[in-house]
Amino acid sequence: MAVLLLVTLLLCLVFLVVTLLWRTKKPTQHYPSLERLSNNPILRPLAEHGWESAAVFNPAAVVDGGRVHLFYRALGGDGVSRIGYASSSDGIHFDERLAEPVYDQGAGFKPSPPNS
Repeated sequence: MAVLLLVTLLLCLVFLVVTLLWRTKKPTQHYPSLERLSNNPILRPLAEHGWESAAVFNPAAVVDGGRVHLFYRALGGDGVSRIGYASSSDGIHFDERLAEPVYDQGAGFKPSPPNS
């Protein structure tokens, strides 16, 4: 009985020490701090690209090979959403932008009616 009590007390002590160490440890931040740029937006619709002439929004960025690759939703004058691509060396000035969408569902696309 004494051994069981001693083991229980030892486990409680270990739990207490681990809990205290965990609470006092500062989390390591691996993310850069973000701040809003004064020259927003960094990507604008292009009138010469009819497929993205109305709006560009909902970007997703991937950093690979020292470049920021941006995929974004684009809206043309026909009201159809498409996916565009641009890339940049600094994530602010996009020096490569495709003239055609990387994904186009087509102007004849009609969503399926909801299941009833």
